[in-house]
Amino acid sequence: MRPFYLPLCAALWFAASSPTIASQPVDLGKDRAIESCSACHQVTADQKLPAPVPNPDQLEMVAAPSFASIAAAYEGKDRELRAFIKTPQHPMKEQQFLDSDLDAIIAYIHSVDNQRW
Repeated sequence: MRPFYLPLCAALWFAASSPTIASQPVDLGKDRAIESCSACHQVTADQKLPAPVPNPDQLEMVAAPSFASIAAAYEGKDRELRAFIKTPQHPMKEQQFLDSDLDAIIAYIHSVDNQRW
């Protein structure tokens, strides 16, 4: 009976810990997005809408999209979202994220999909 007991315990431990493991990238992504993106983007539902930013190409002020609208626009398009964040267009500034932080931010963006802010 003992050989069956150890795999069962391991399986139960993994099952119990999986939601925590799965939420870590999202939580990290939320933290990184608040630190790096919230000056221009609405990163959380309870965040006050940031002021518009200047677009030097069109000489006007523009509102950066919320993470909820970014999630809707890039649903199922991880590669395109990653490329845009790494090489953005004006007025978004160039971003320098570690790959692990960018993965976490993208996971957080997808976690807010289908939310209306």
